[in-house]
Amino acid sequence: METIRTFIAIDLSEEVKKDIEDLVEEVKKEFNDCVKMKWVEKKNYHITLKFLGSILKSDVKNVIEKMNICLCDEKRFLNHFNSLGKFPKNGEYVKVIFMKIEKDEKIKEIHDRLEAHLNELGFGKERFYVPHLTLARVKYVTNKKEFMKKVHEIFERYHDINIKFEVEKVTLYESKLKRNGPEYIKLHEIQFE
Repeated sequence: METIRTFIAIDLSEEVKKDIEDLVEEVKKEFNDCVKMKWVEKKNYHITLKFLGSILKSDVKNVIEKMNICLCDEKRFLNHFNSLGKFPKNGEYVKVIFMKIEKDEKIKEIHDRLEAHLNELGFGKERFYVPHLTLARVKYVTNKKEFMKKVHEIFERYHDINIKFEVEKVTLYESKLKRNGPEYIKLHEIQFE
């Protein structure tokens, strides 16, 4: 039986993606040879609501049905990215650099609703969900002390970002992993009112 790798996400407009890309270009210049990172491409910017992982292709219709049920009356709303963050949050090691969302309660509410409906199909619940937009994943660090110093400096400098975005649709994607980065294929989209 054929499986596909899938996730559900909030899409962003091209204008917002361009604003994020401009910020990323500034941030990239701040890092030097102390680290090797894989930066997310502009076309792939999104806010993950639920990573489903590998699912049977035949189960896609059930996921779509659950999405339609729990998101059919959703209204558009505004939000904004306000600063940079990292995973893990504490400690001496950084795996991911991301953009934080100012007021994430509504996004968490949508996530919780999706989780409850998808749980009925056997998808497990996440223990810890933080709405965010991934900017880069750390591949390896050549100078840990210098890298952590840079992270601290950069986070201080970009502690007051204000990139506004509208949450107007949620999309189910297939993610095909390729050598030069993932390719996302839209399987279903729900437009908010």
